[in-house]
Amino acid sequence: MIDIFIKTVSQKSSLQKAFATFLLPTVAYNKKKIFILFLLFFSTNFVYSILLPIKKTIILYTPGAGAESMAYLKPFFITPGAFLLTGFFLSLSMLFTRAFVFYTIVSLFTAYFALYSFLLNPFQEIFALNAAADFLMAILPQSFQAAPALIRYWMHTLFYTSADLWGTTVVSLLVWGLANDISTHDEAKFTYPLFTIAIGTSGILAGKLSGYFSKIPYNPDWPIGATQWDQCFLRIMLAVLVFCFITLTTYRMLLLNQFHQHHMSPLAEKEVIACKSHQKKQHSLRECLTLVFRSKNLLYITVVVLSYNIVYTLSDFIFLKRVGLAFSVDHQGDSNAFLSDVAMYTSITATIFSLFVNNLSLRYAGWTATALITPMTFILTGSLFYFAQIEVIAHSQLFAGIDALNLSLYAGVLHITLLRGTRYSVFDTTKEMAYIGLTAAERLNGKAVIDGIVSRFGRSGGSVILFVLFAVAGNSLIATIPYVFFIVLFLTILWFRAVLLLSRTYHFSLQRHVHKNIDMKEESVAI
Repeated sequence: MIDIFIKTVSQKSSLQKAFATFLLPTVAYNKKKIFILFLLFFSTNFVYSILLPIKKTIILYTPGAGAESMAYLKPFFITPGAFLLTGFFLSLSMLFTRAFVFYTIVSLFTAYFALYSFLLNPFQEIFALNAAADFLMAILPQSFQAAPALIRYWMHTLFYTSADLWGTTVVSLLVWGLANDISTHDEAKFTYPLFTIAIGTSGILAGKLSGYFSKIPYNPDWPIGATQWDQCFLRIMLAVLVFCFITLTTYRMLLLNQFHQHHMSPLAEKEVIACKSHQKKQHSLRECLTLVFRSKNLLYITVVVLSYNIVYTLSDFIFLKRVGLAFSVDHQGDSNAFLSDVAMYTSITATIFSLFVNNLSLRYAGWTATALITPMTFILTGSLFYFAQIEVIAHSQLFAGIDALNLSLYAGVLHITLLRGTRYSVFDTTKEMAYIGLTAAERLNGKAVIDGIVSRFGRSGGSVILFVLFAVAGNSLIATIPYVFFIVLFLTILWFRAVLLLSRTYHFSLQRHVHKNIDMKEESVAI
């Protein structure tokens, strides 16, 4: 069936073929492998994208929680979860095949999403930990009163954590890790932008579908759901479960075609064999951390990922606070529809960047210029967003006639959309390409630490910064905005510097990698 689809798509006019080749010249590579990987990226990112607005809506309107409570999710729930899940992944990788690891992790996520949808969420008051939450409320100071709600409604907290870790573990660690192992650098320059298009288009579909479900009126004939929001939530979660099944089926197609074993470069095959023969040493979490600090490439990638996640987390917290102020508790569906639209605009932005900016920039401007697009985007849009939060500037003649609340809200939409859109296109692509010149052990262990742990530390770092600011300015995100702006500005400068340093070591490692591949090919021909 895949062969028929590819053959049908390939029957185009000469002009269409020329345009397609100019944007995505993948004709020299195995179309079936690319198509299956495209589907895998599409299905896994669809799940992440449709969960993105709903997990925020649930926490935003959980009684006693709100936007401030999200600062506690990163360090106390998501980061420990990332540690446990990464350790679990490394342990499984040491003992079992890649296929078993993939099926196990995706199936565990799917099982919890089903359990939450049909049991934990509908009967949340039965499972609520009221005694523990009341105890915390009695002992915590007023500045930290948003935390007990996360304990009281632990099932929402666990759902938010699981939805967040799906992106880190399944999309970044499993799927991108698979693409890195079975792709050469020359393939990556042309196929990775195609995979980011899969990510972008799946996000567009997820955002459109989530927004549509959020606007469907309450149907009293439905046997499940007492409110419009209950029915909206159930429809979205059914879509999540369907695409989890599609993910497992698509990976099965990859196994049947044996692309997980073949189509590697000679050097990659040799490194994978060597890595497997020393798996027990290479897969310990302690050894992985040591490897990251000893490799300049991995260290610079760590700084880039850490900076992005802290910057994005702080901006996202403030944006969600503005969303919470714009929509009341009785309008959860409207809030989810708004956040779904933002997710859809983000995916449209990511797709456009993948087609016309990322793809062409990598070929004609190079890796360094492409990697600098994301921090530059933050500087331009972030300045507008943070300035719009400051009342003196928002009410100045510069923005005369524009409502201050709408200004800050839609400046946030522009900022978050472009920042997240460039992340899904240019940021992820350049980050993943930086792994290709490394050894198999560095790719596997470094990626596990950076994508599984460091990214979570970055988001937790944003939360820790807010904890300090809460102690100074009180339990109010709005009051922390001037301090946050100077912090993110400093981190963006650090980000710029890390990209420039990584550029030097990246190109050196890449040249060494290419020379080794040539030597391996000559050796295999001689044999």
